[in-house]
Amino acid sequence: MHPERRVFFVDAAHFVMGAFLGMLWCFERLFLKSSSARRRYNVVGAFSVKGTDLITVTHDAYINSVTIVDLLIKIKQALPDIPLTLVMDNARYQRCNKVTEQAEALGIDIIFLPPYSPNLNLIERLWKFTKKKCLYNRYHETFCAFKEVIDECLEKVKSVFSEQIKTLLNPKFQLFGKSTGVTALGITCSFFLVGVDGCAMNCWYTSSMAFSVKSVFSMSGFVLKCRHYTASFSANVATRSIAVEYGIL
Repeated sequence: MHPERRVFFVDAAHFVMGAFLGMLWCFERLFLKSSSARRRYNVVGAFSVKGTDLITVTHDAYINSVTIVDLLIKIKQALPDIPLTLVMDNARYQRCNKVTEQAEALGIDIIFLPPYSPNLNLIERLWKFTKKKCLYNRYHETFCAFKEVIDECLEKVKSVFSEQIKTLLNPKFQLFGKSTGVTALGITCSFFLVGVDGCAMNCWYTSSMAFSVKSVFSMSGFVLKCRHYTASFSANVATRSIAVEYGIL
């Protein structure tokens, strides 16, 4: 019997040591200390919905393809006998020959998300959760203290914050009908459907400029197919909604 495939959502977070302000009703103006925002703590993470597993690589320098390769190796070392699929965006240091070749050598499948679709990457919600828990409305006097609170928060993802994370990083995205026309701002646009092995994606755009929707997905040897739409709009307001349900999770 083959082990069940694990899917990890991969992304990098750049925590700048500066002011993370929240909002509060108050009768007087409040002043908070803040750092110069000249230093940042980079975290590259891979999050799996199943088990709320989080694997990270952290450092103070710039993130590049070497960092992503280090993460791939670390994930494979943690789960050596389990088939792996990574979902990530199209950042240059991720979508490059060095990363794809290393992934192939390790037997890891990669799915690259459509451009400008951070809402499809669940780990983005984890970064927001981290800022809310340990950075908003707080002042950290030293860079070491700043890094420590972030590391401490991420270490609690699987334990203390487990139930909150399961609710927040829920993979059940909203799905729309298979064939639907939408009129927004007097402009009609279309959904497209792609599907493979229980997975489905519906997507629609309205924009103030010409666009073209294309399919660039592969997973476990399958190819996702979709119709191509091209349109040009003159509206000043743009709306976008993308929904995906990962049947493999």
